Amino acid sequence: MLSALEPHDKALQYPYEDPDLFDFFVEYLYRGSSILSQPLKHASQFVSLAKLYALGDRFEAENFQTACLSRYMENFNNPDLPSEENICDLLVIAAQELPERTAEDPLTEHIFWYAATRLTDLQKVDLFCQVLCDYPVIGRHLIMWVGRECPQRAPEKPTALVLLTRSSTTRGGRLLRPP
Repeated sequence: MLSALEPHDKALQYPYEDPDLFDFFVEYLYRGSSILSQPLKHASQFVSLAKLYALGDRFEAENFQTACLSRYMENFNNPDLPSEENICDLLVIAAQELPERTAEDPLTEHIFWYAATRLTDLQKVDLFCQVLCDYPVIGRHLIMWVGRECPQRAPEKPTALVLLTRSSTTRGGRLLRPP
């Protein structure tokens, strides 16, 4: 977890966190509500949910991550699915903000699966070509998902899913298998 306690003003400082996303996190902690309790109104909110999920990963807030994942998955049948630009944003989040543990992370898995199903559409978008140039790892993951079935859906109750935490499963960015 990030630690930024300033001794002189007894305040926590997280200068690299988006204040708006952090507000959602605090609201969830204190009230259990926010974007996580409302139906999605726009496809770009899938990107917000993925960013919130990544924030939960950085703070090792497993229940928050599970709530984000549940909201993401239950809204994915919405006819206003992510546009190609939103998918590019989701791919960047998966490559840049989430640990490289695709096989063990349900959101990352779903993002790559969905992008692979939309590959023909994505290839027509200049932004997608730029994303692949900037993040070559995305291409490697997409190749593995072409033609595969949809990953398992999120559970109904947010506490039912146990996510791996970075501190117990990785060393130097690599996944450690249990003995």
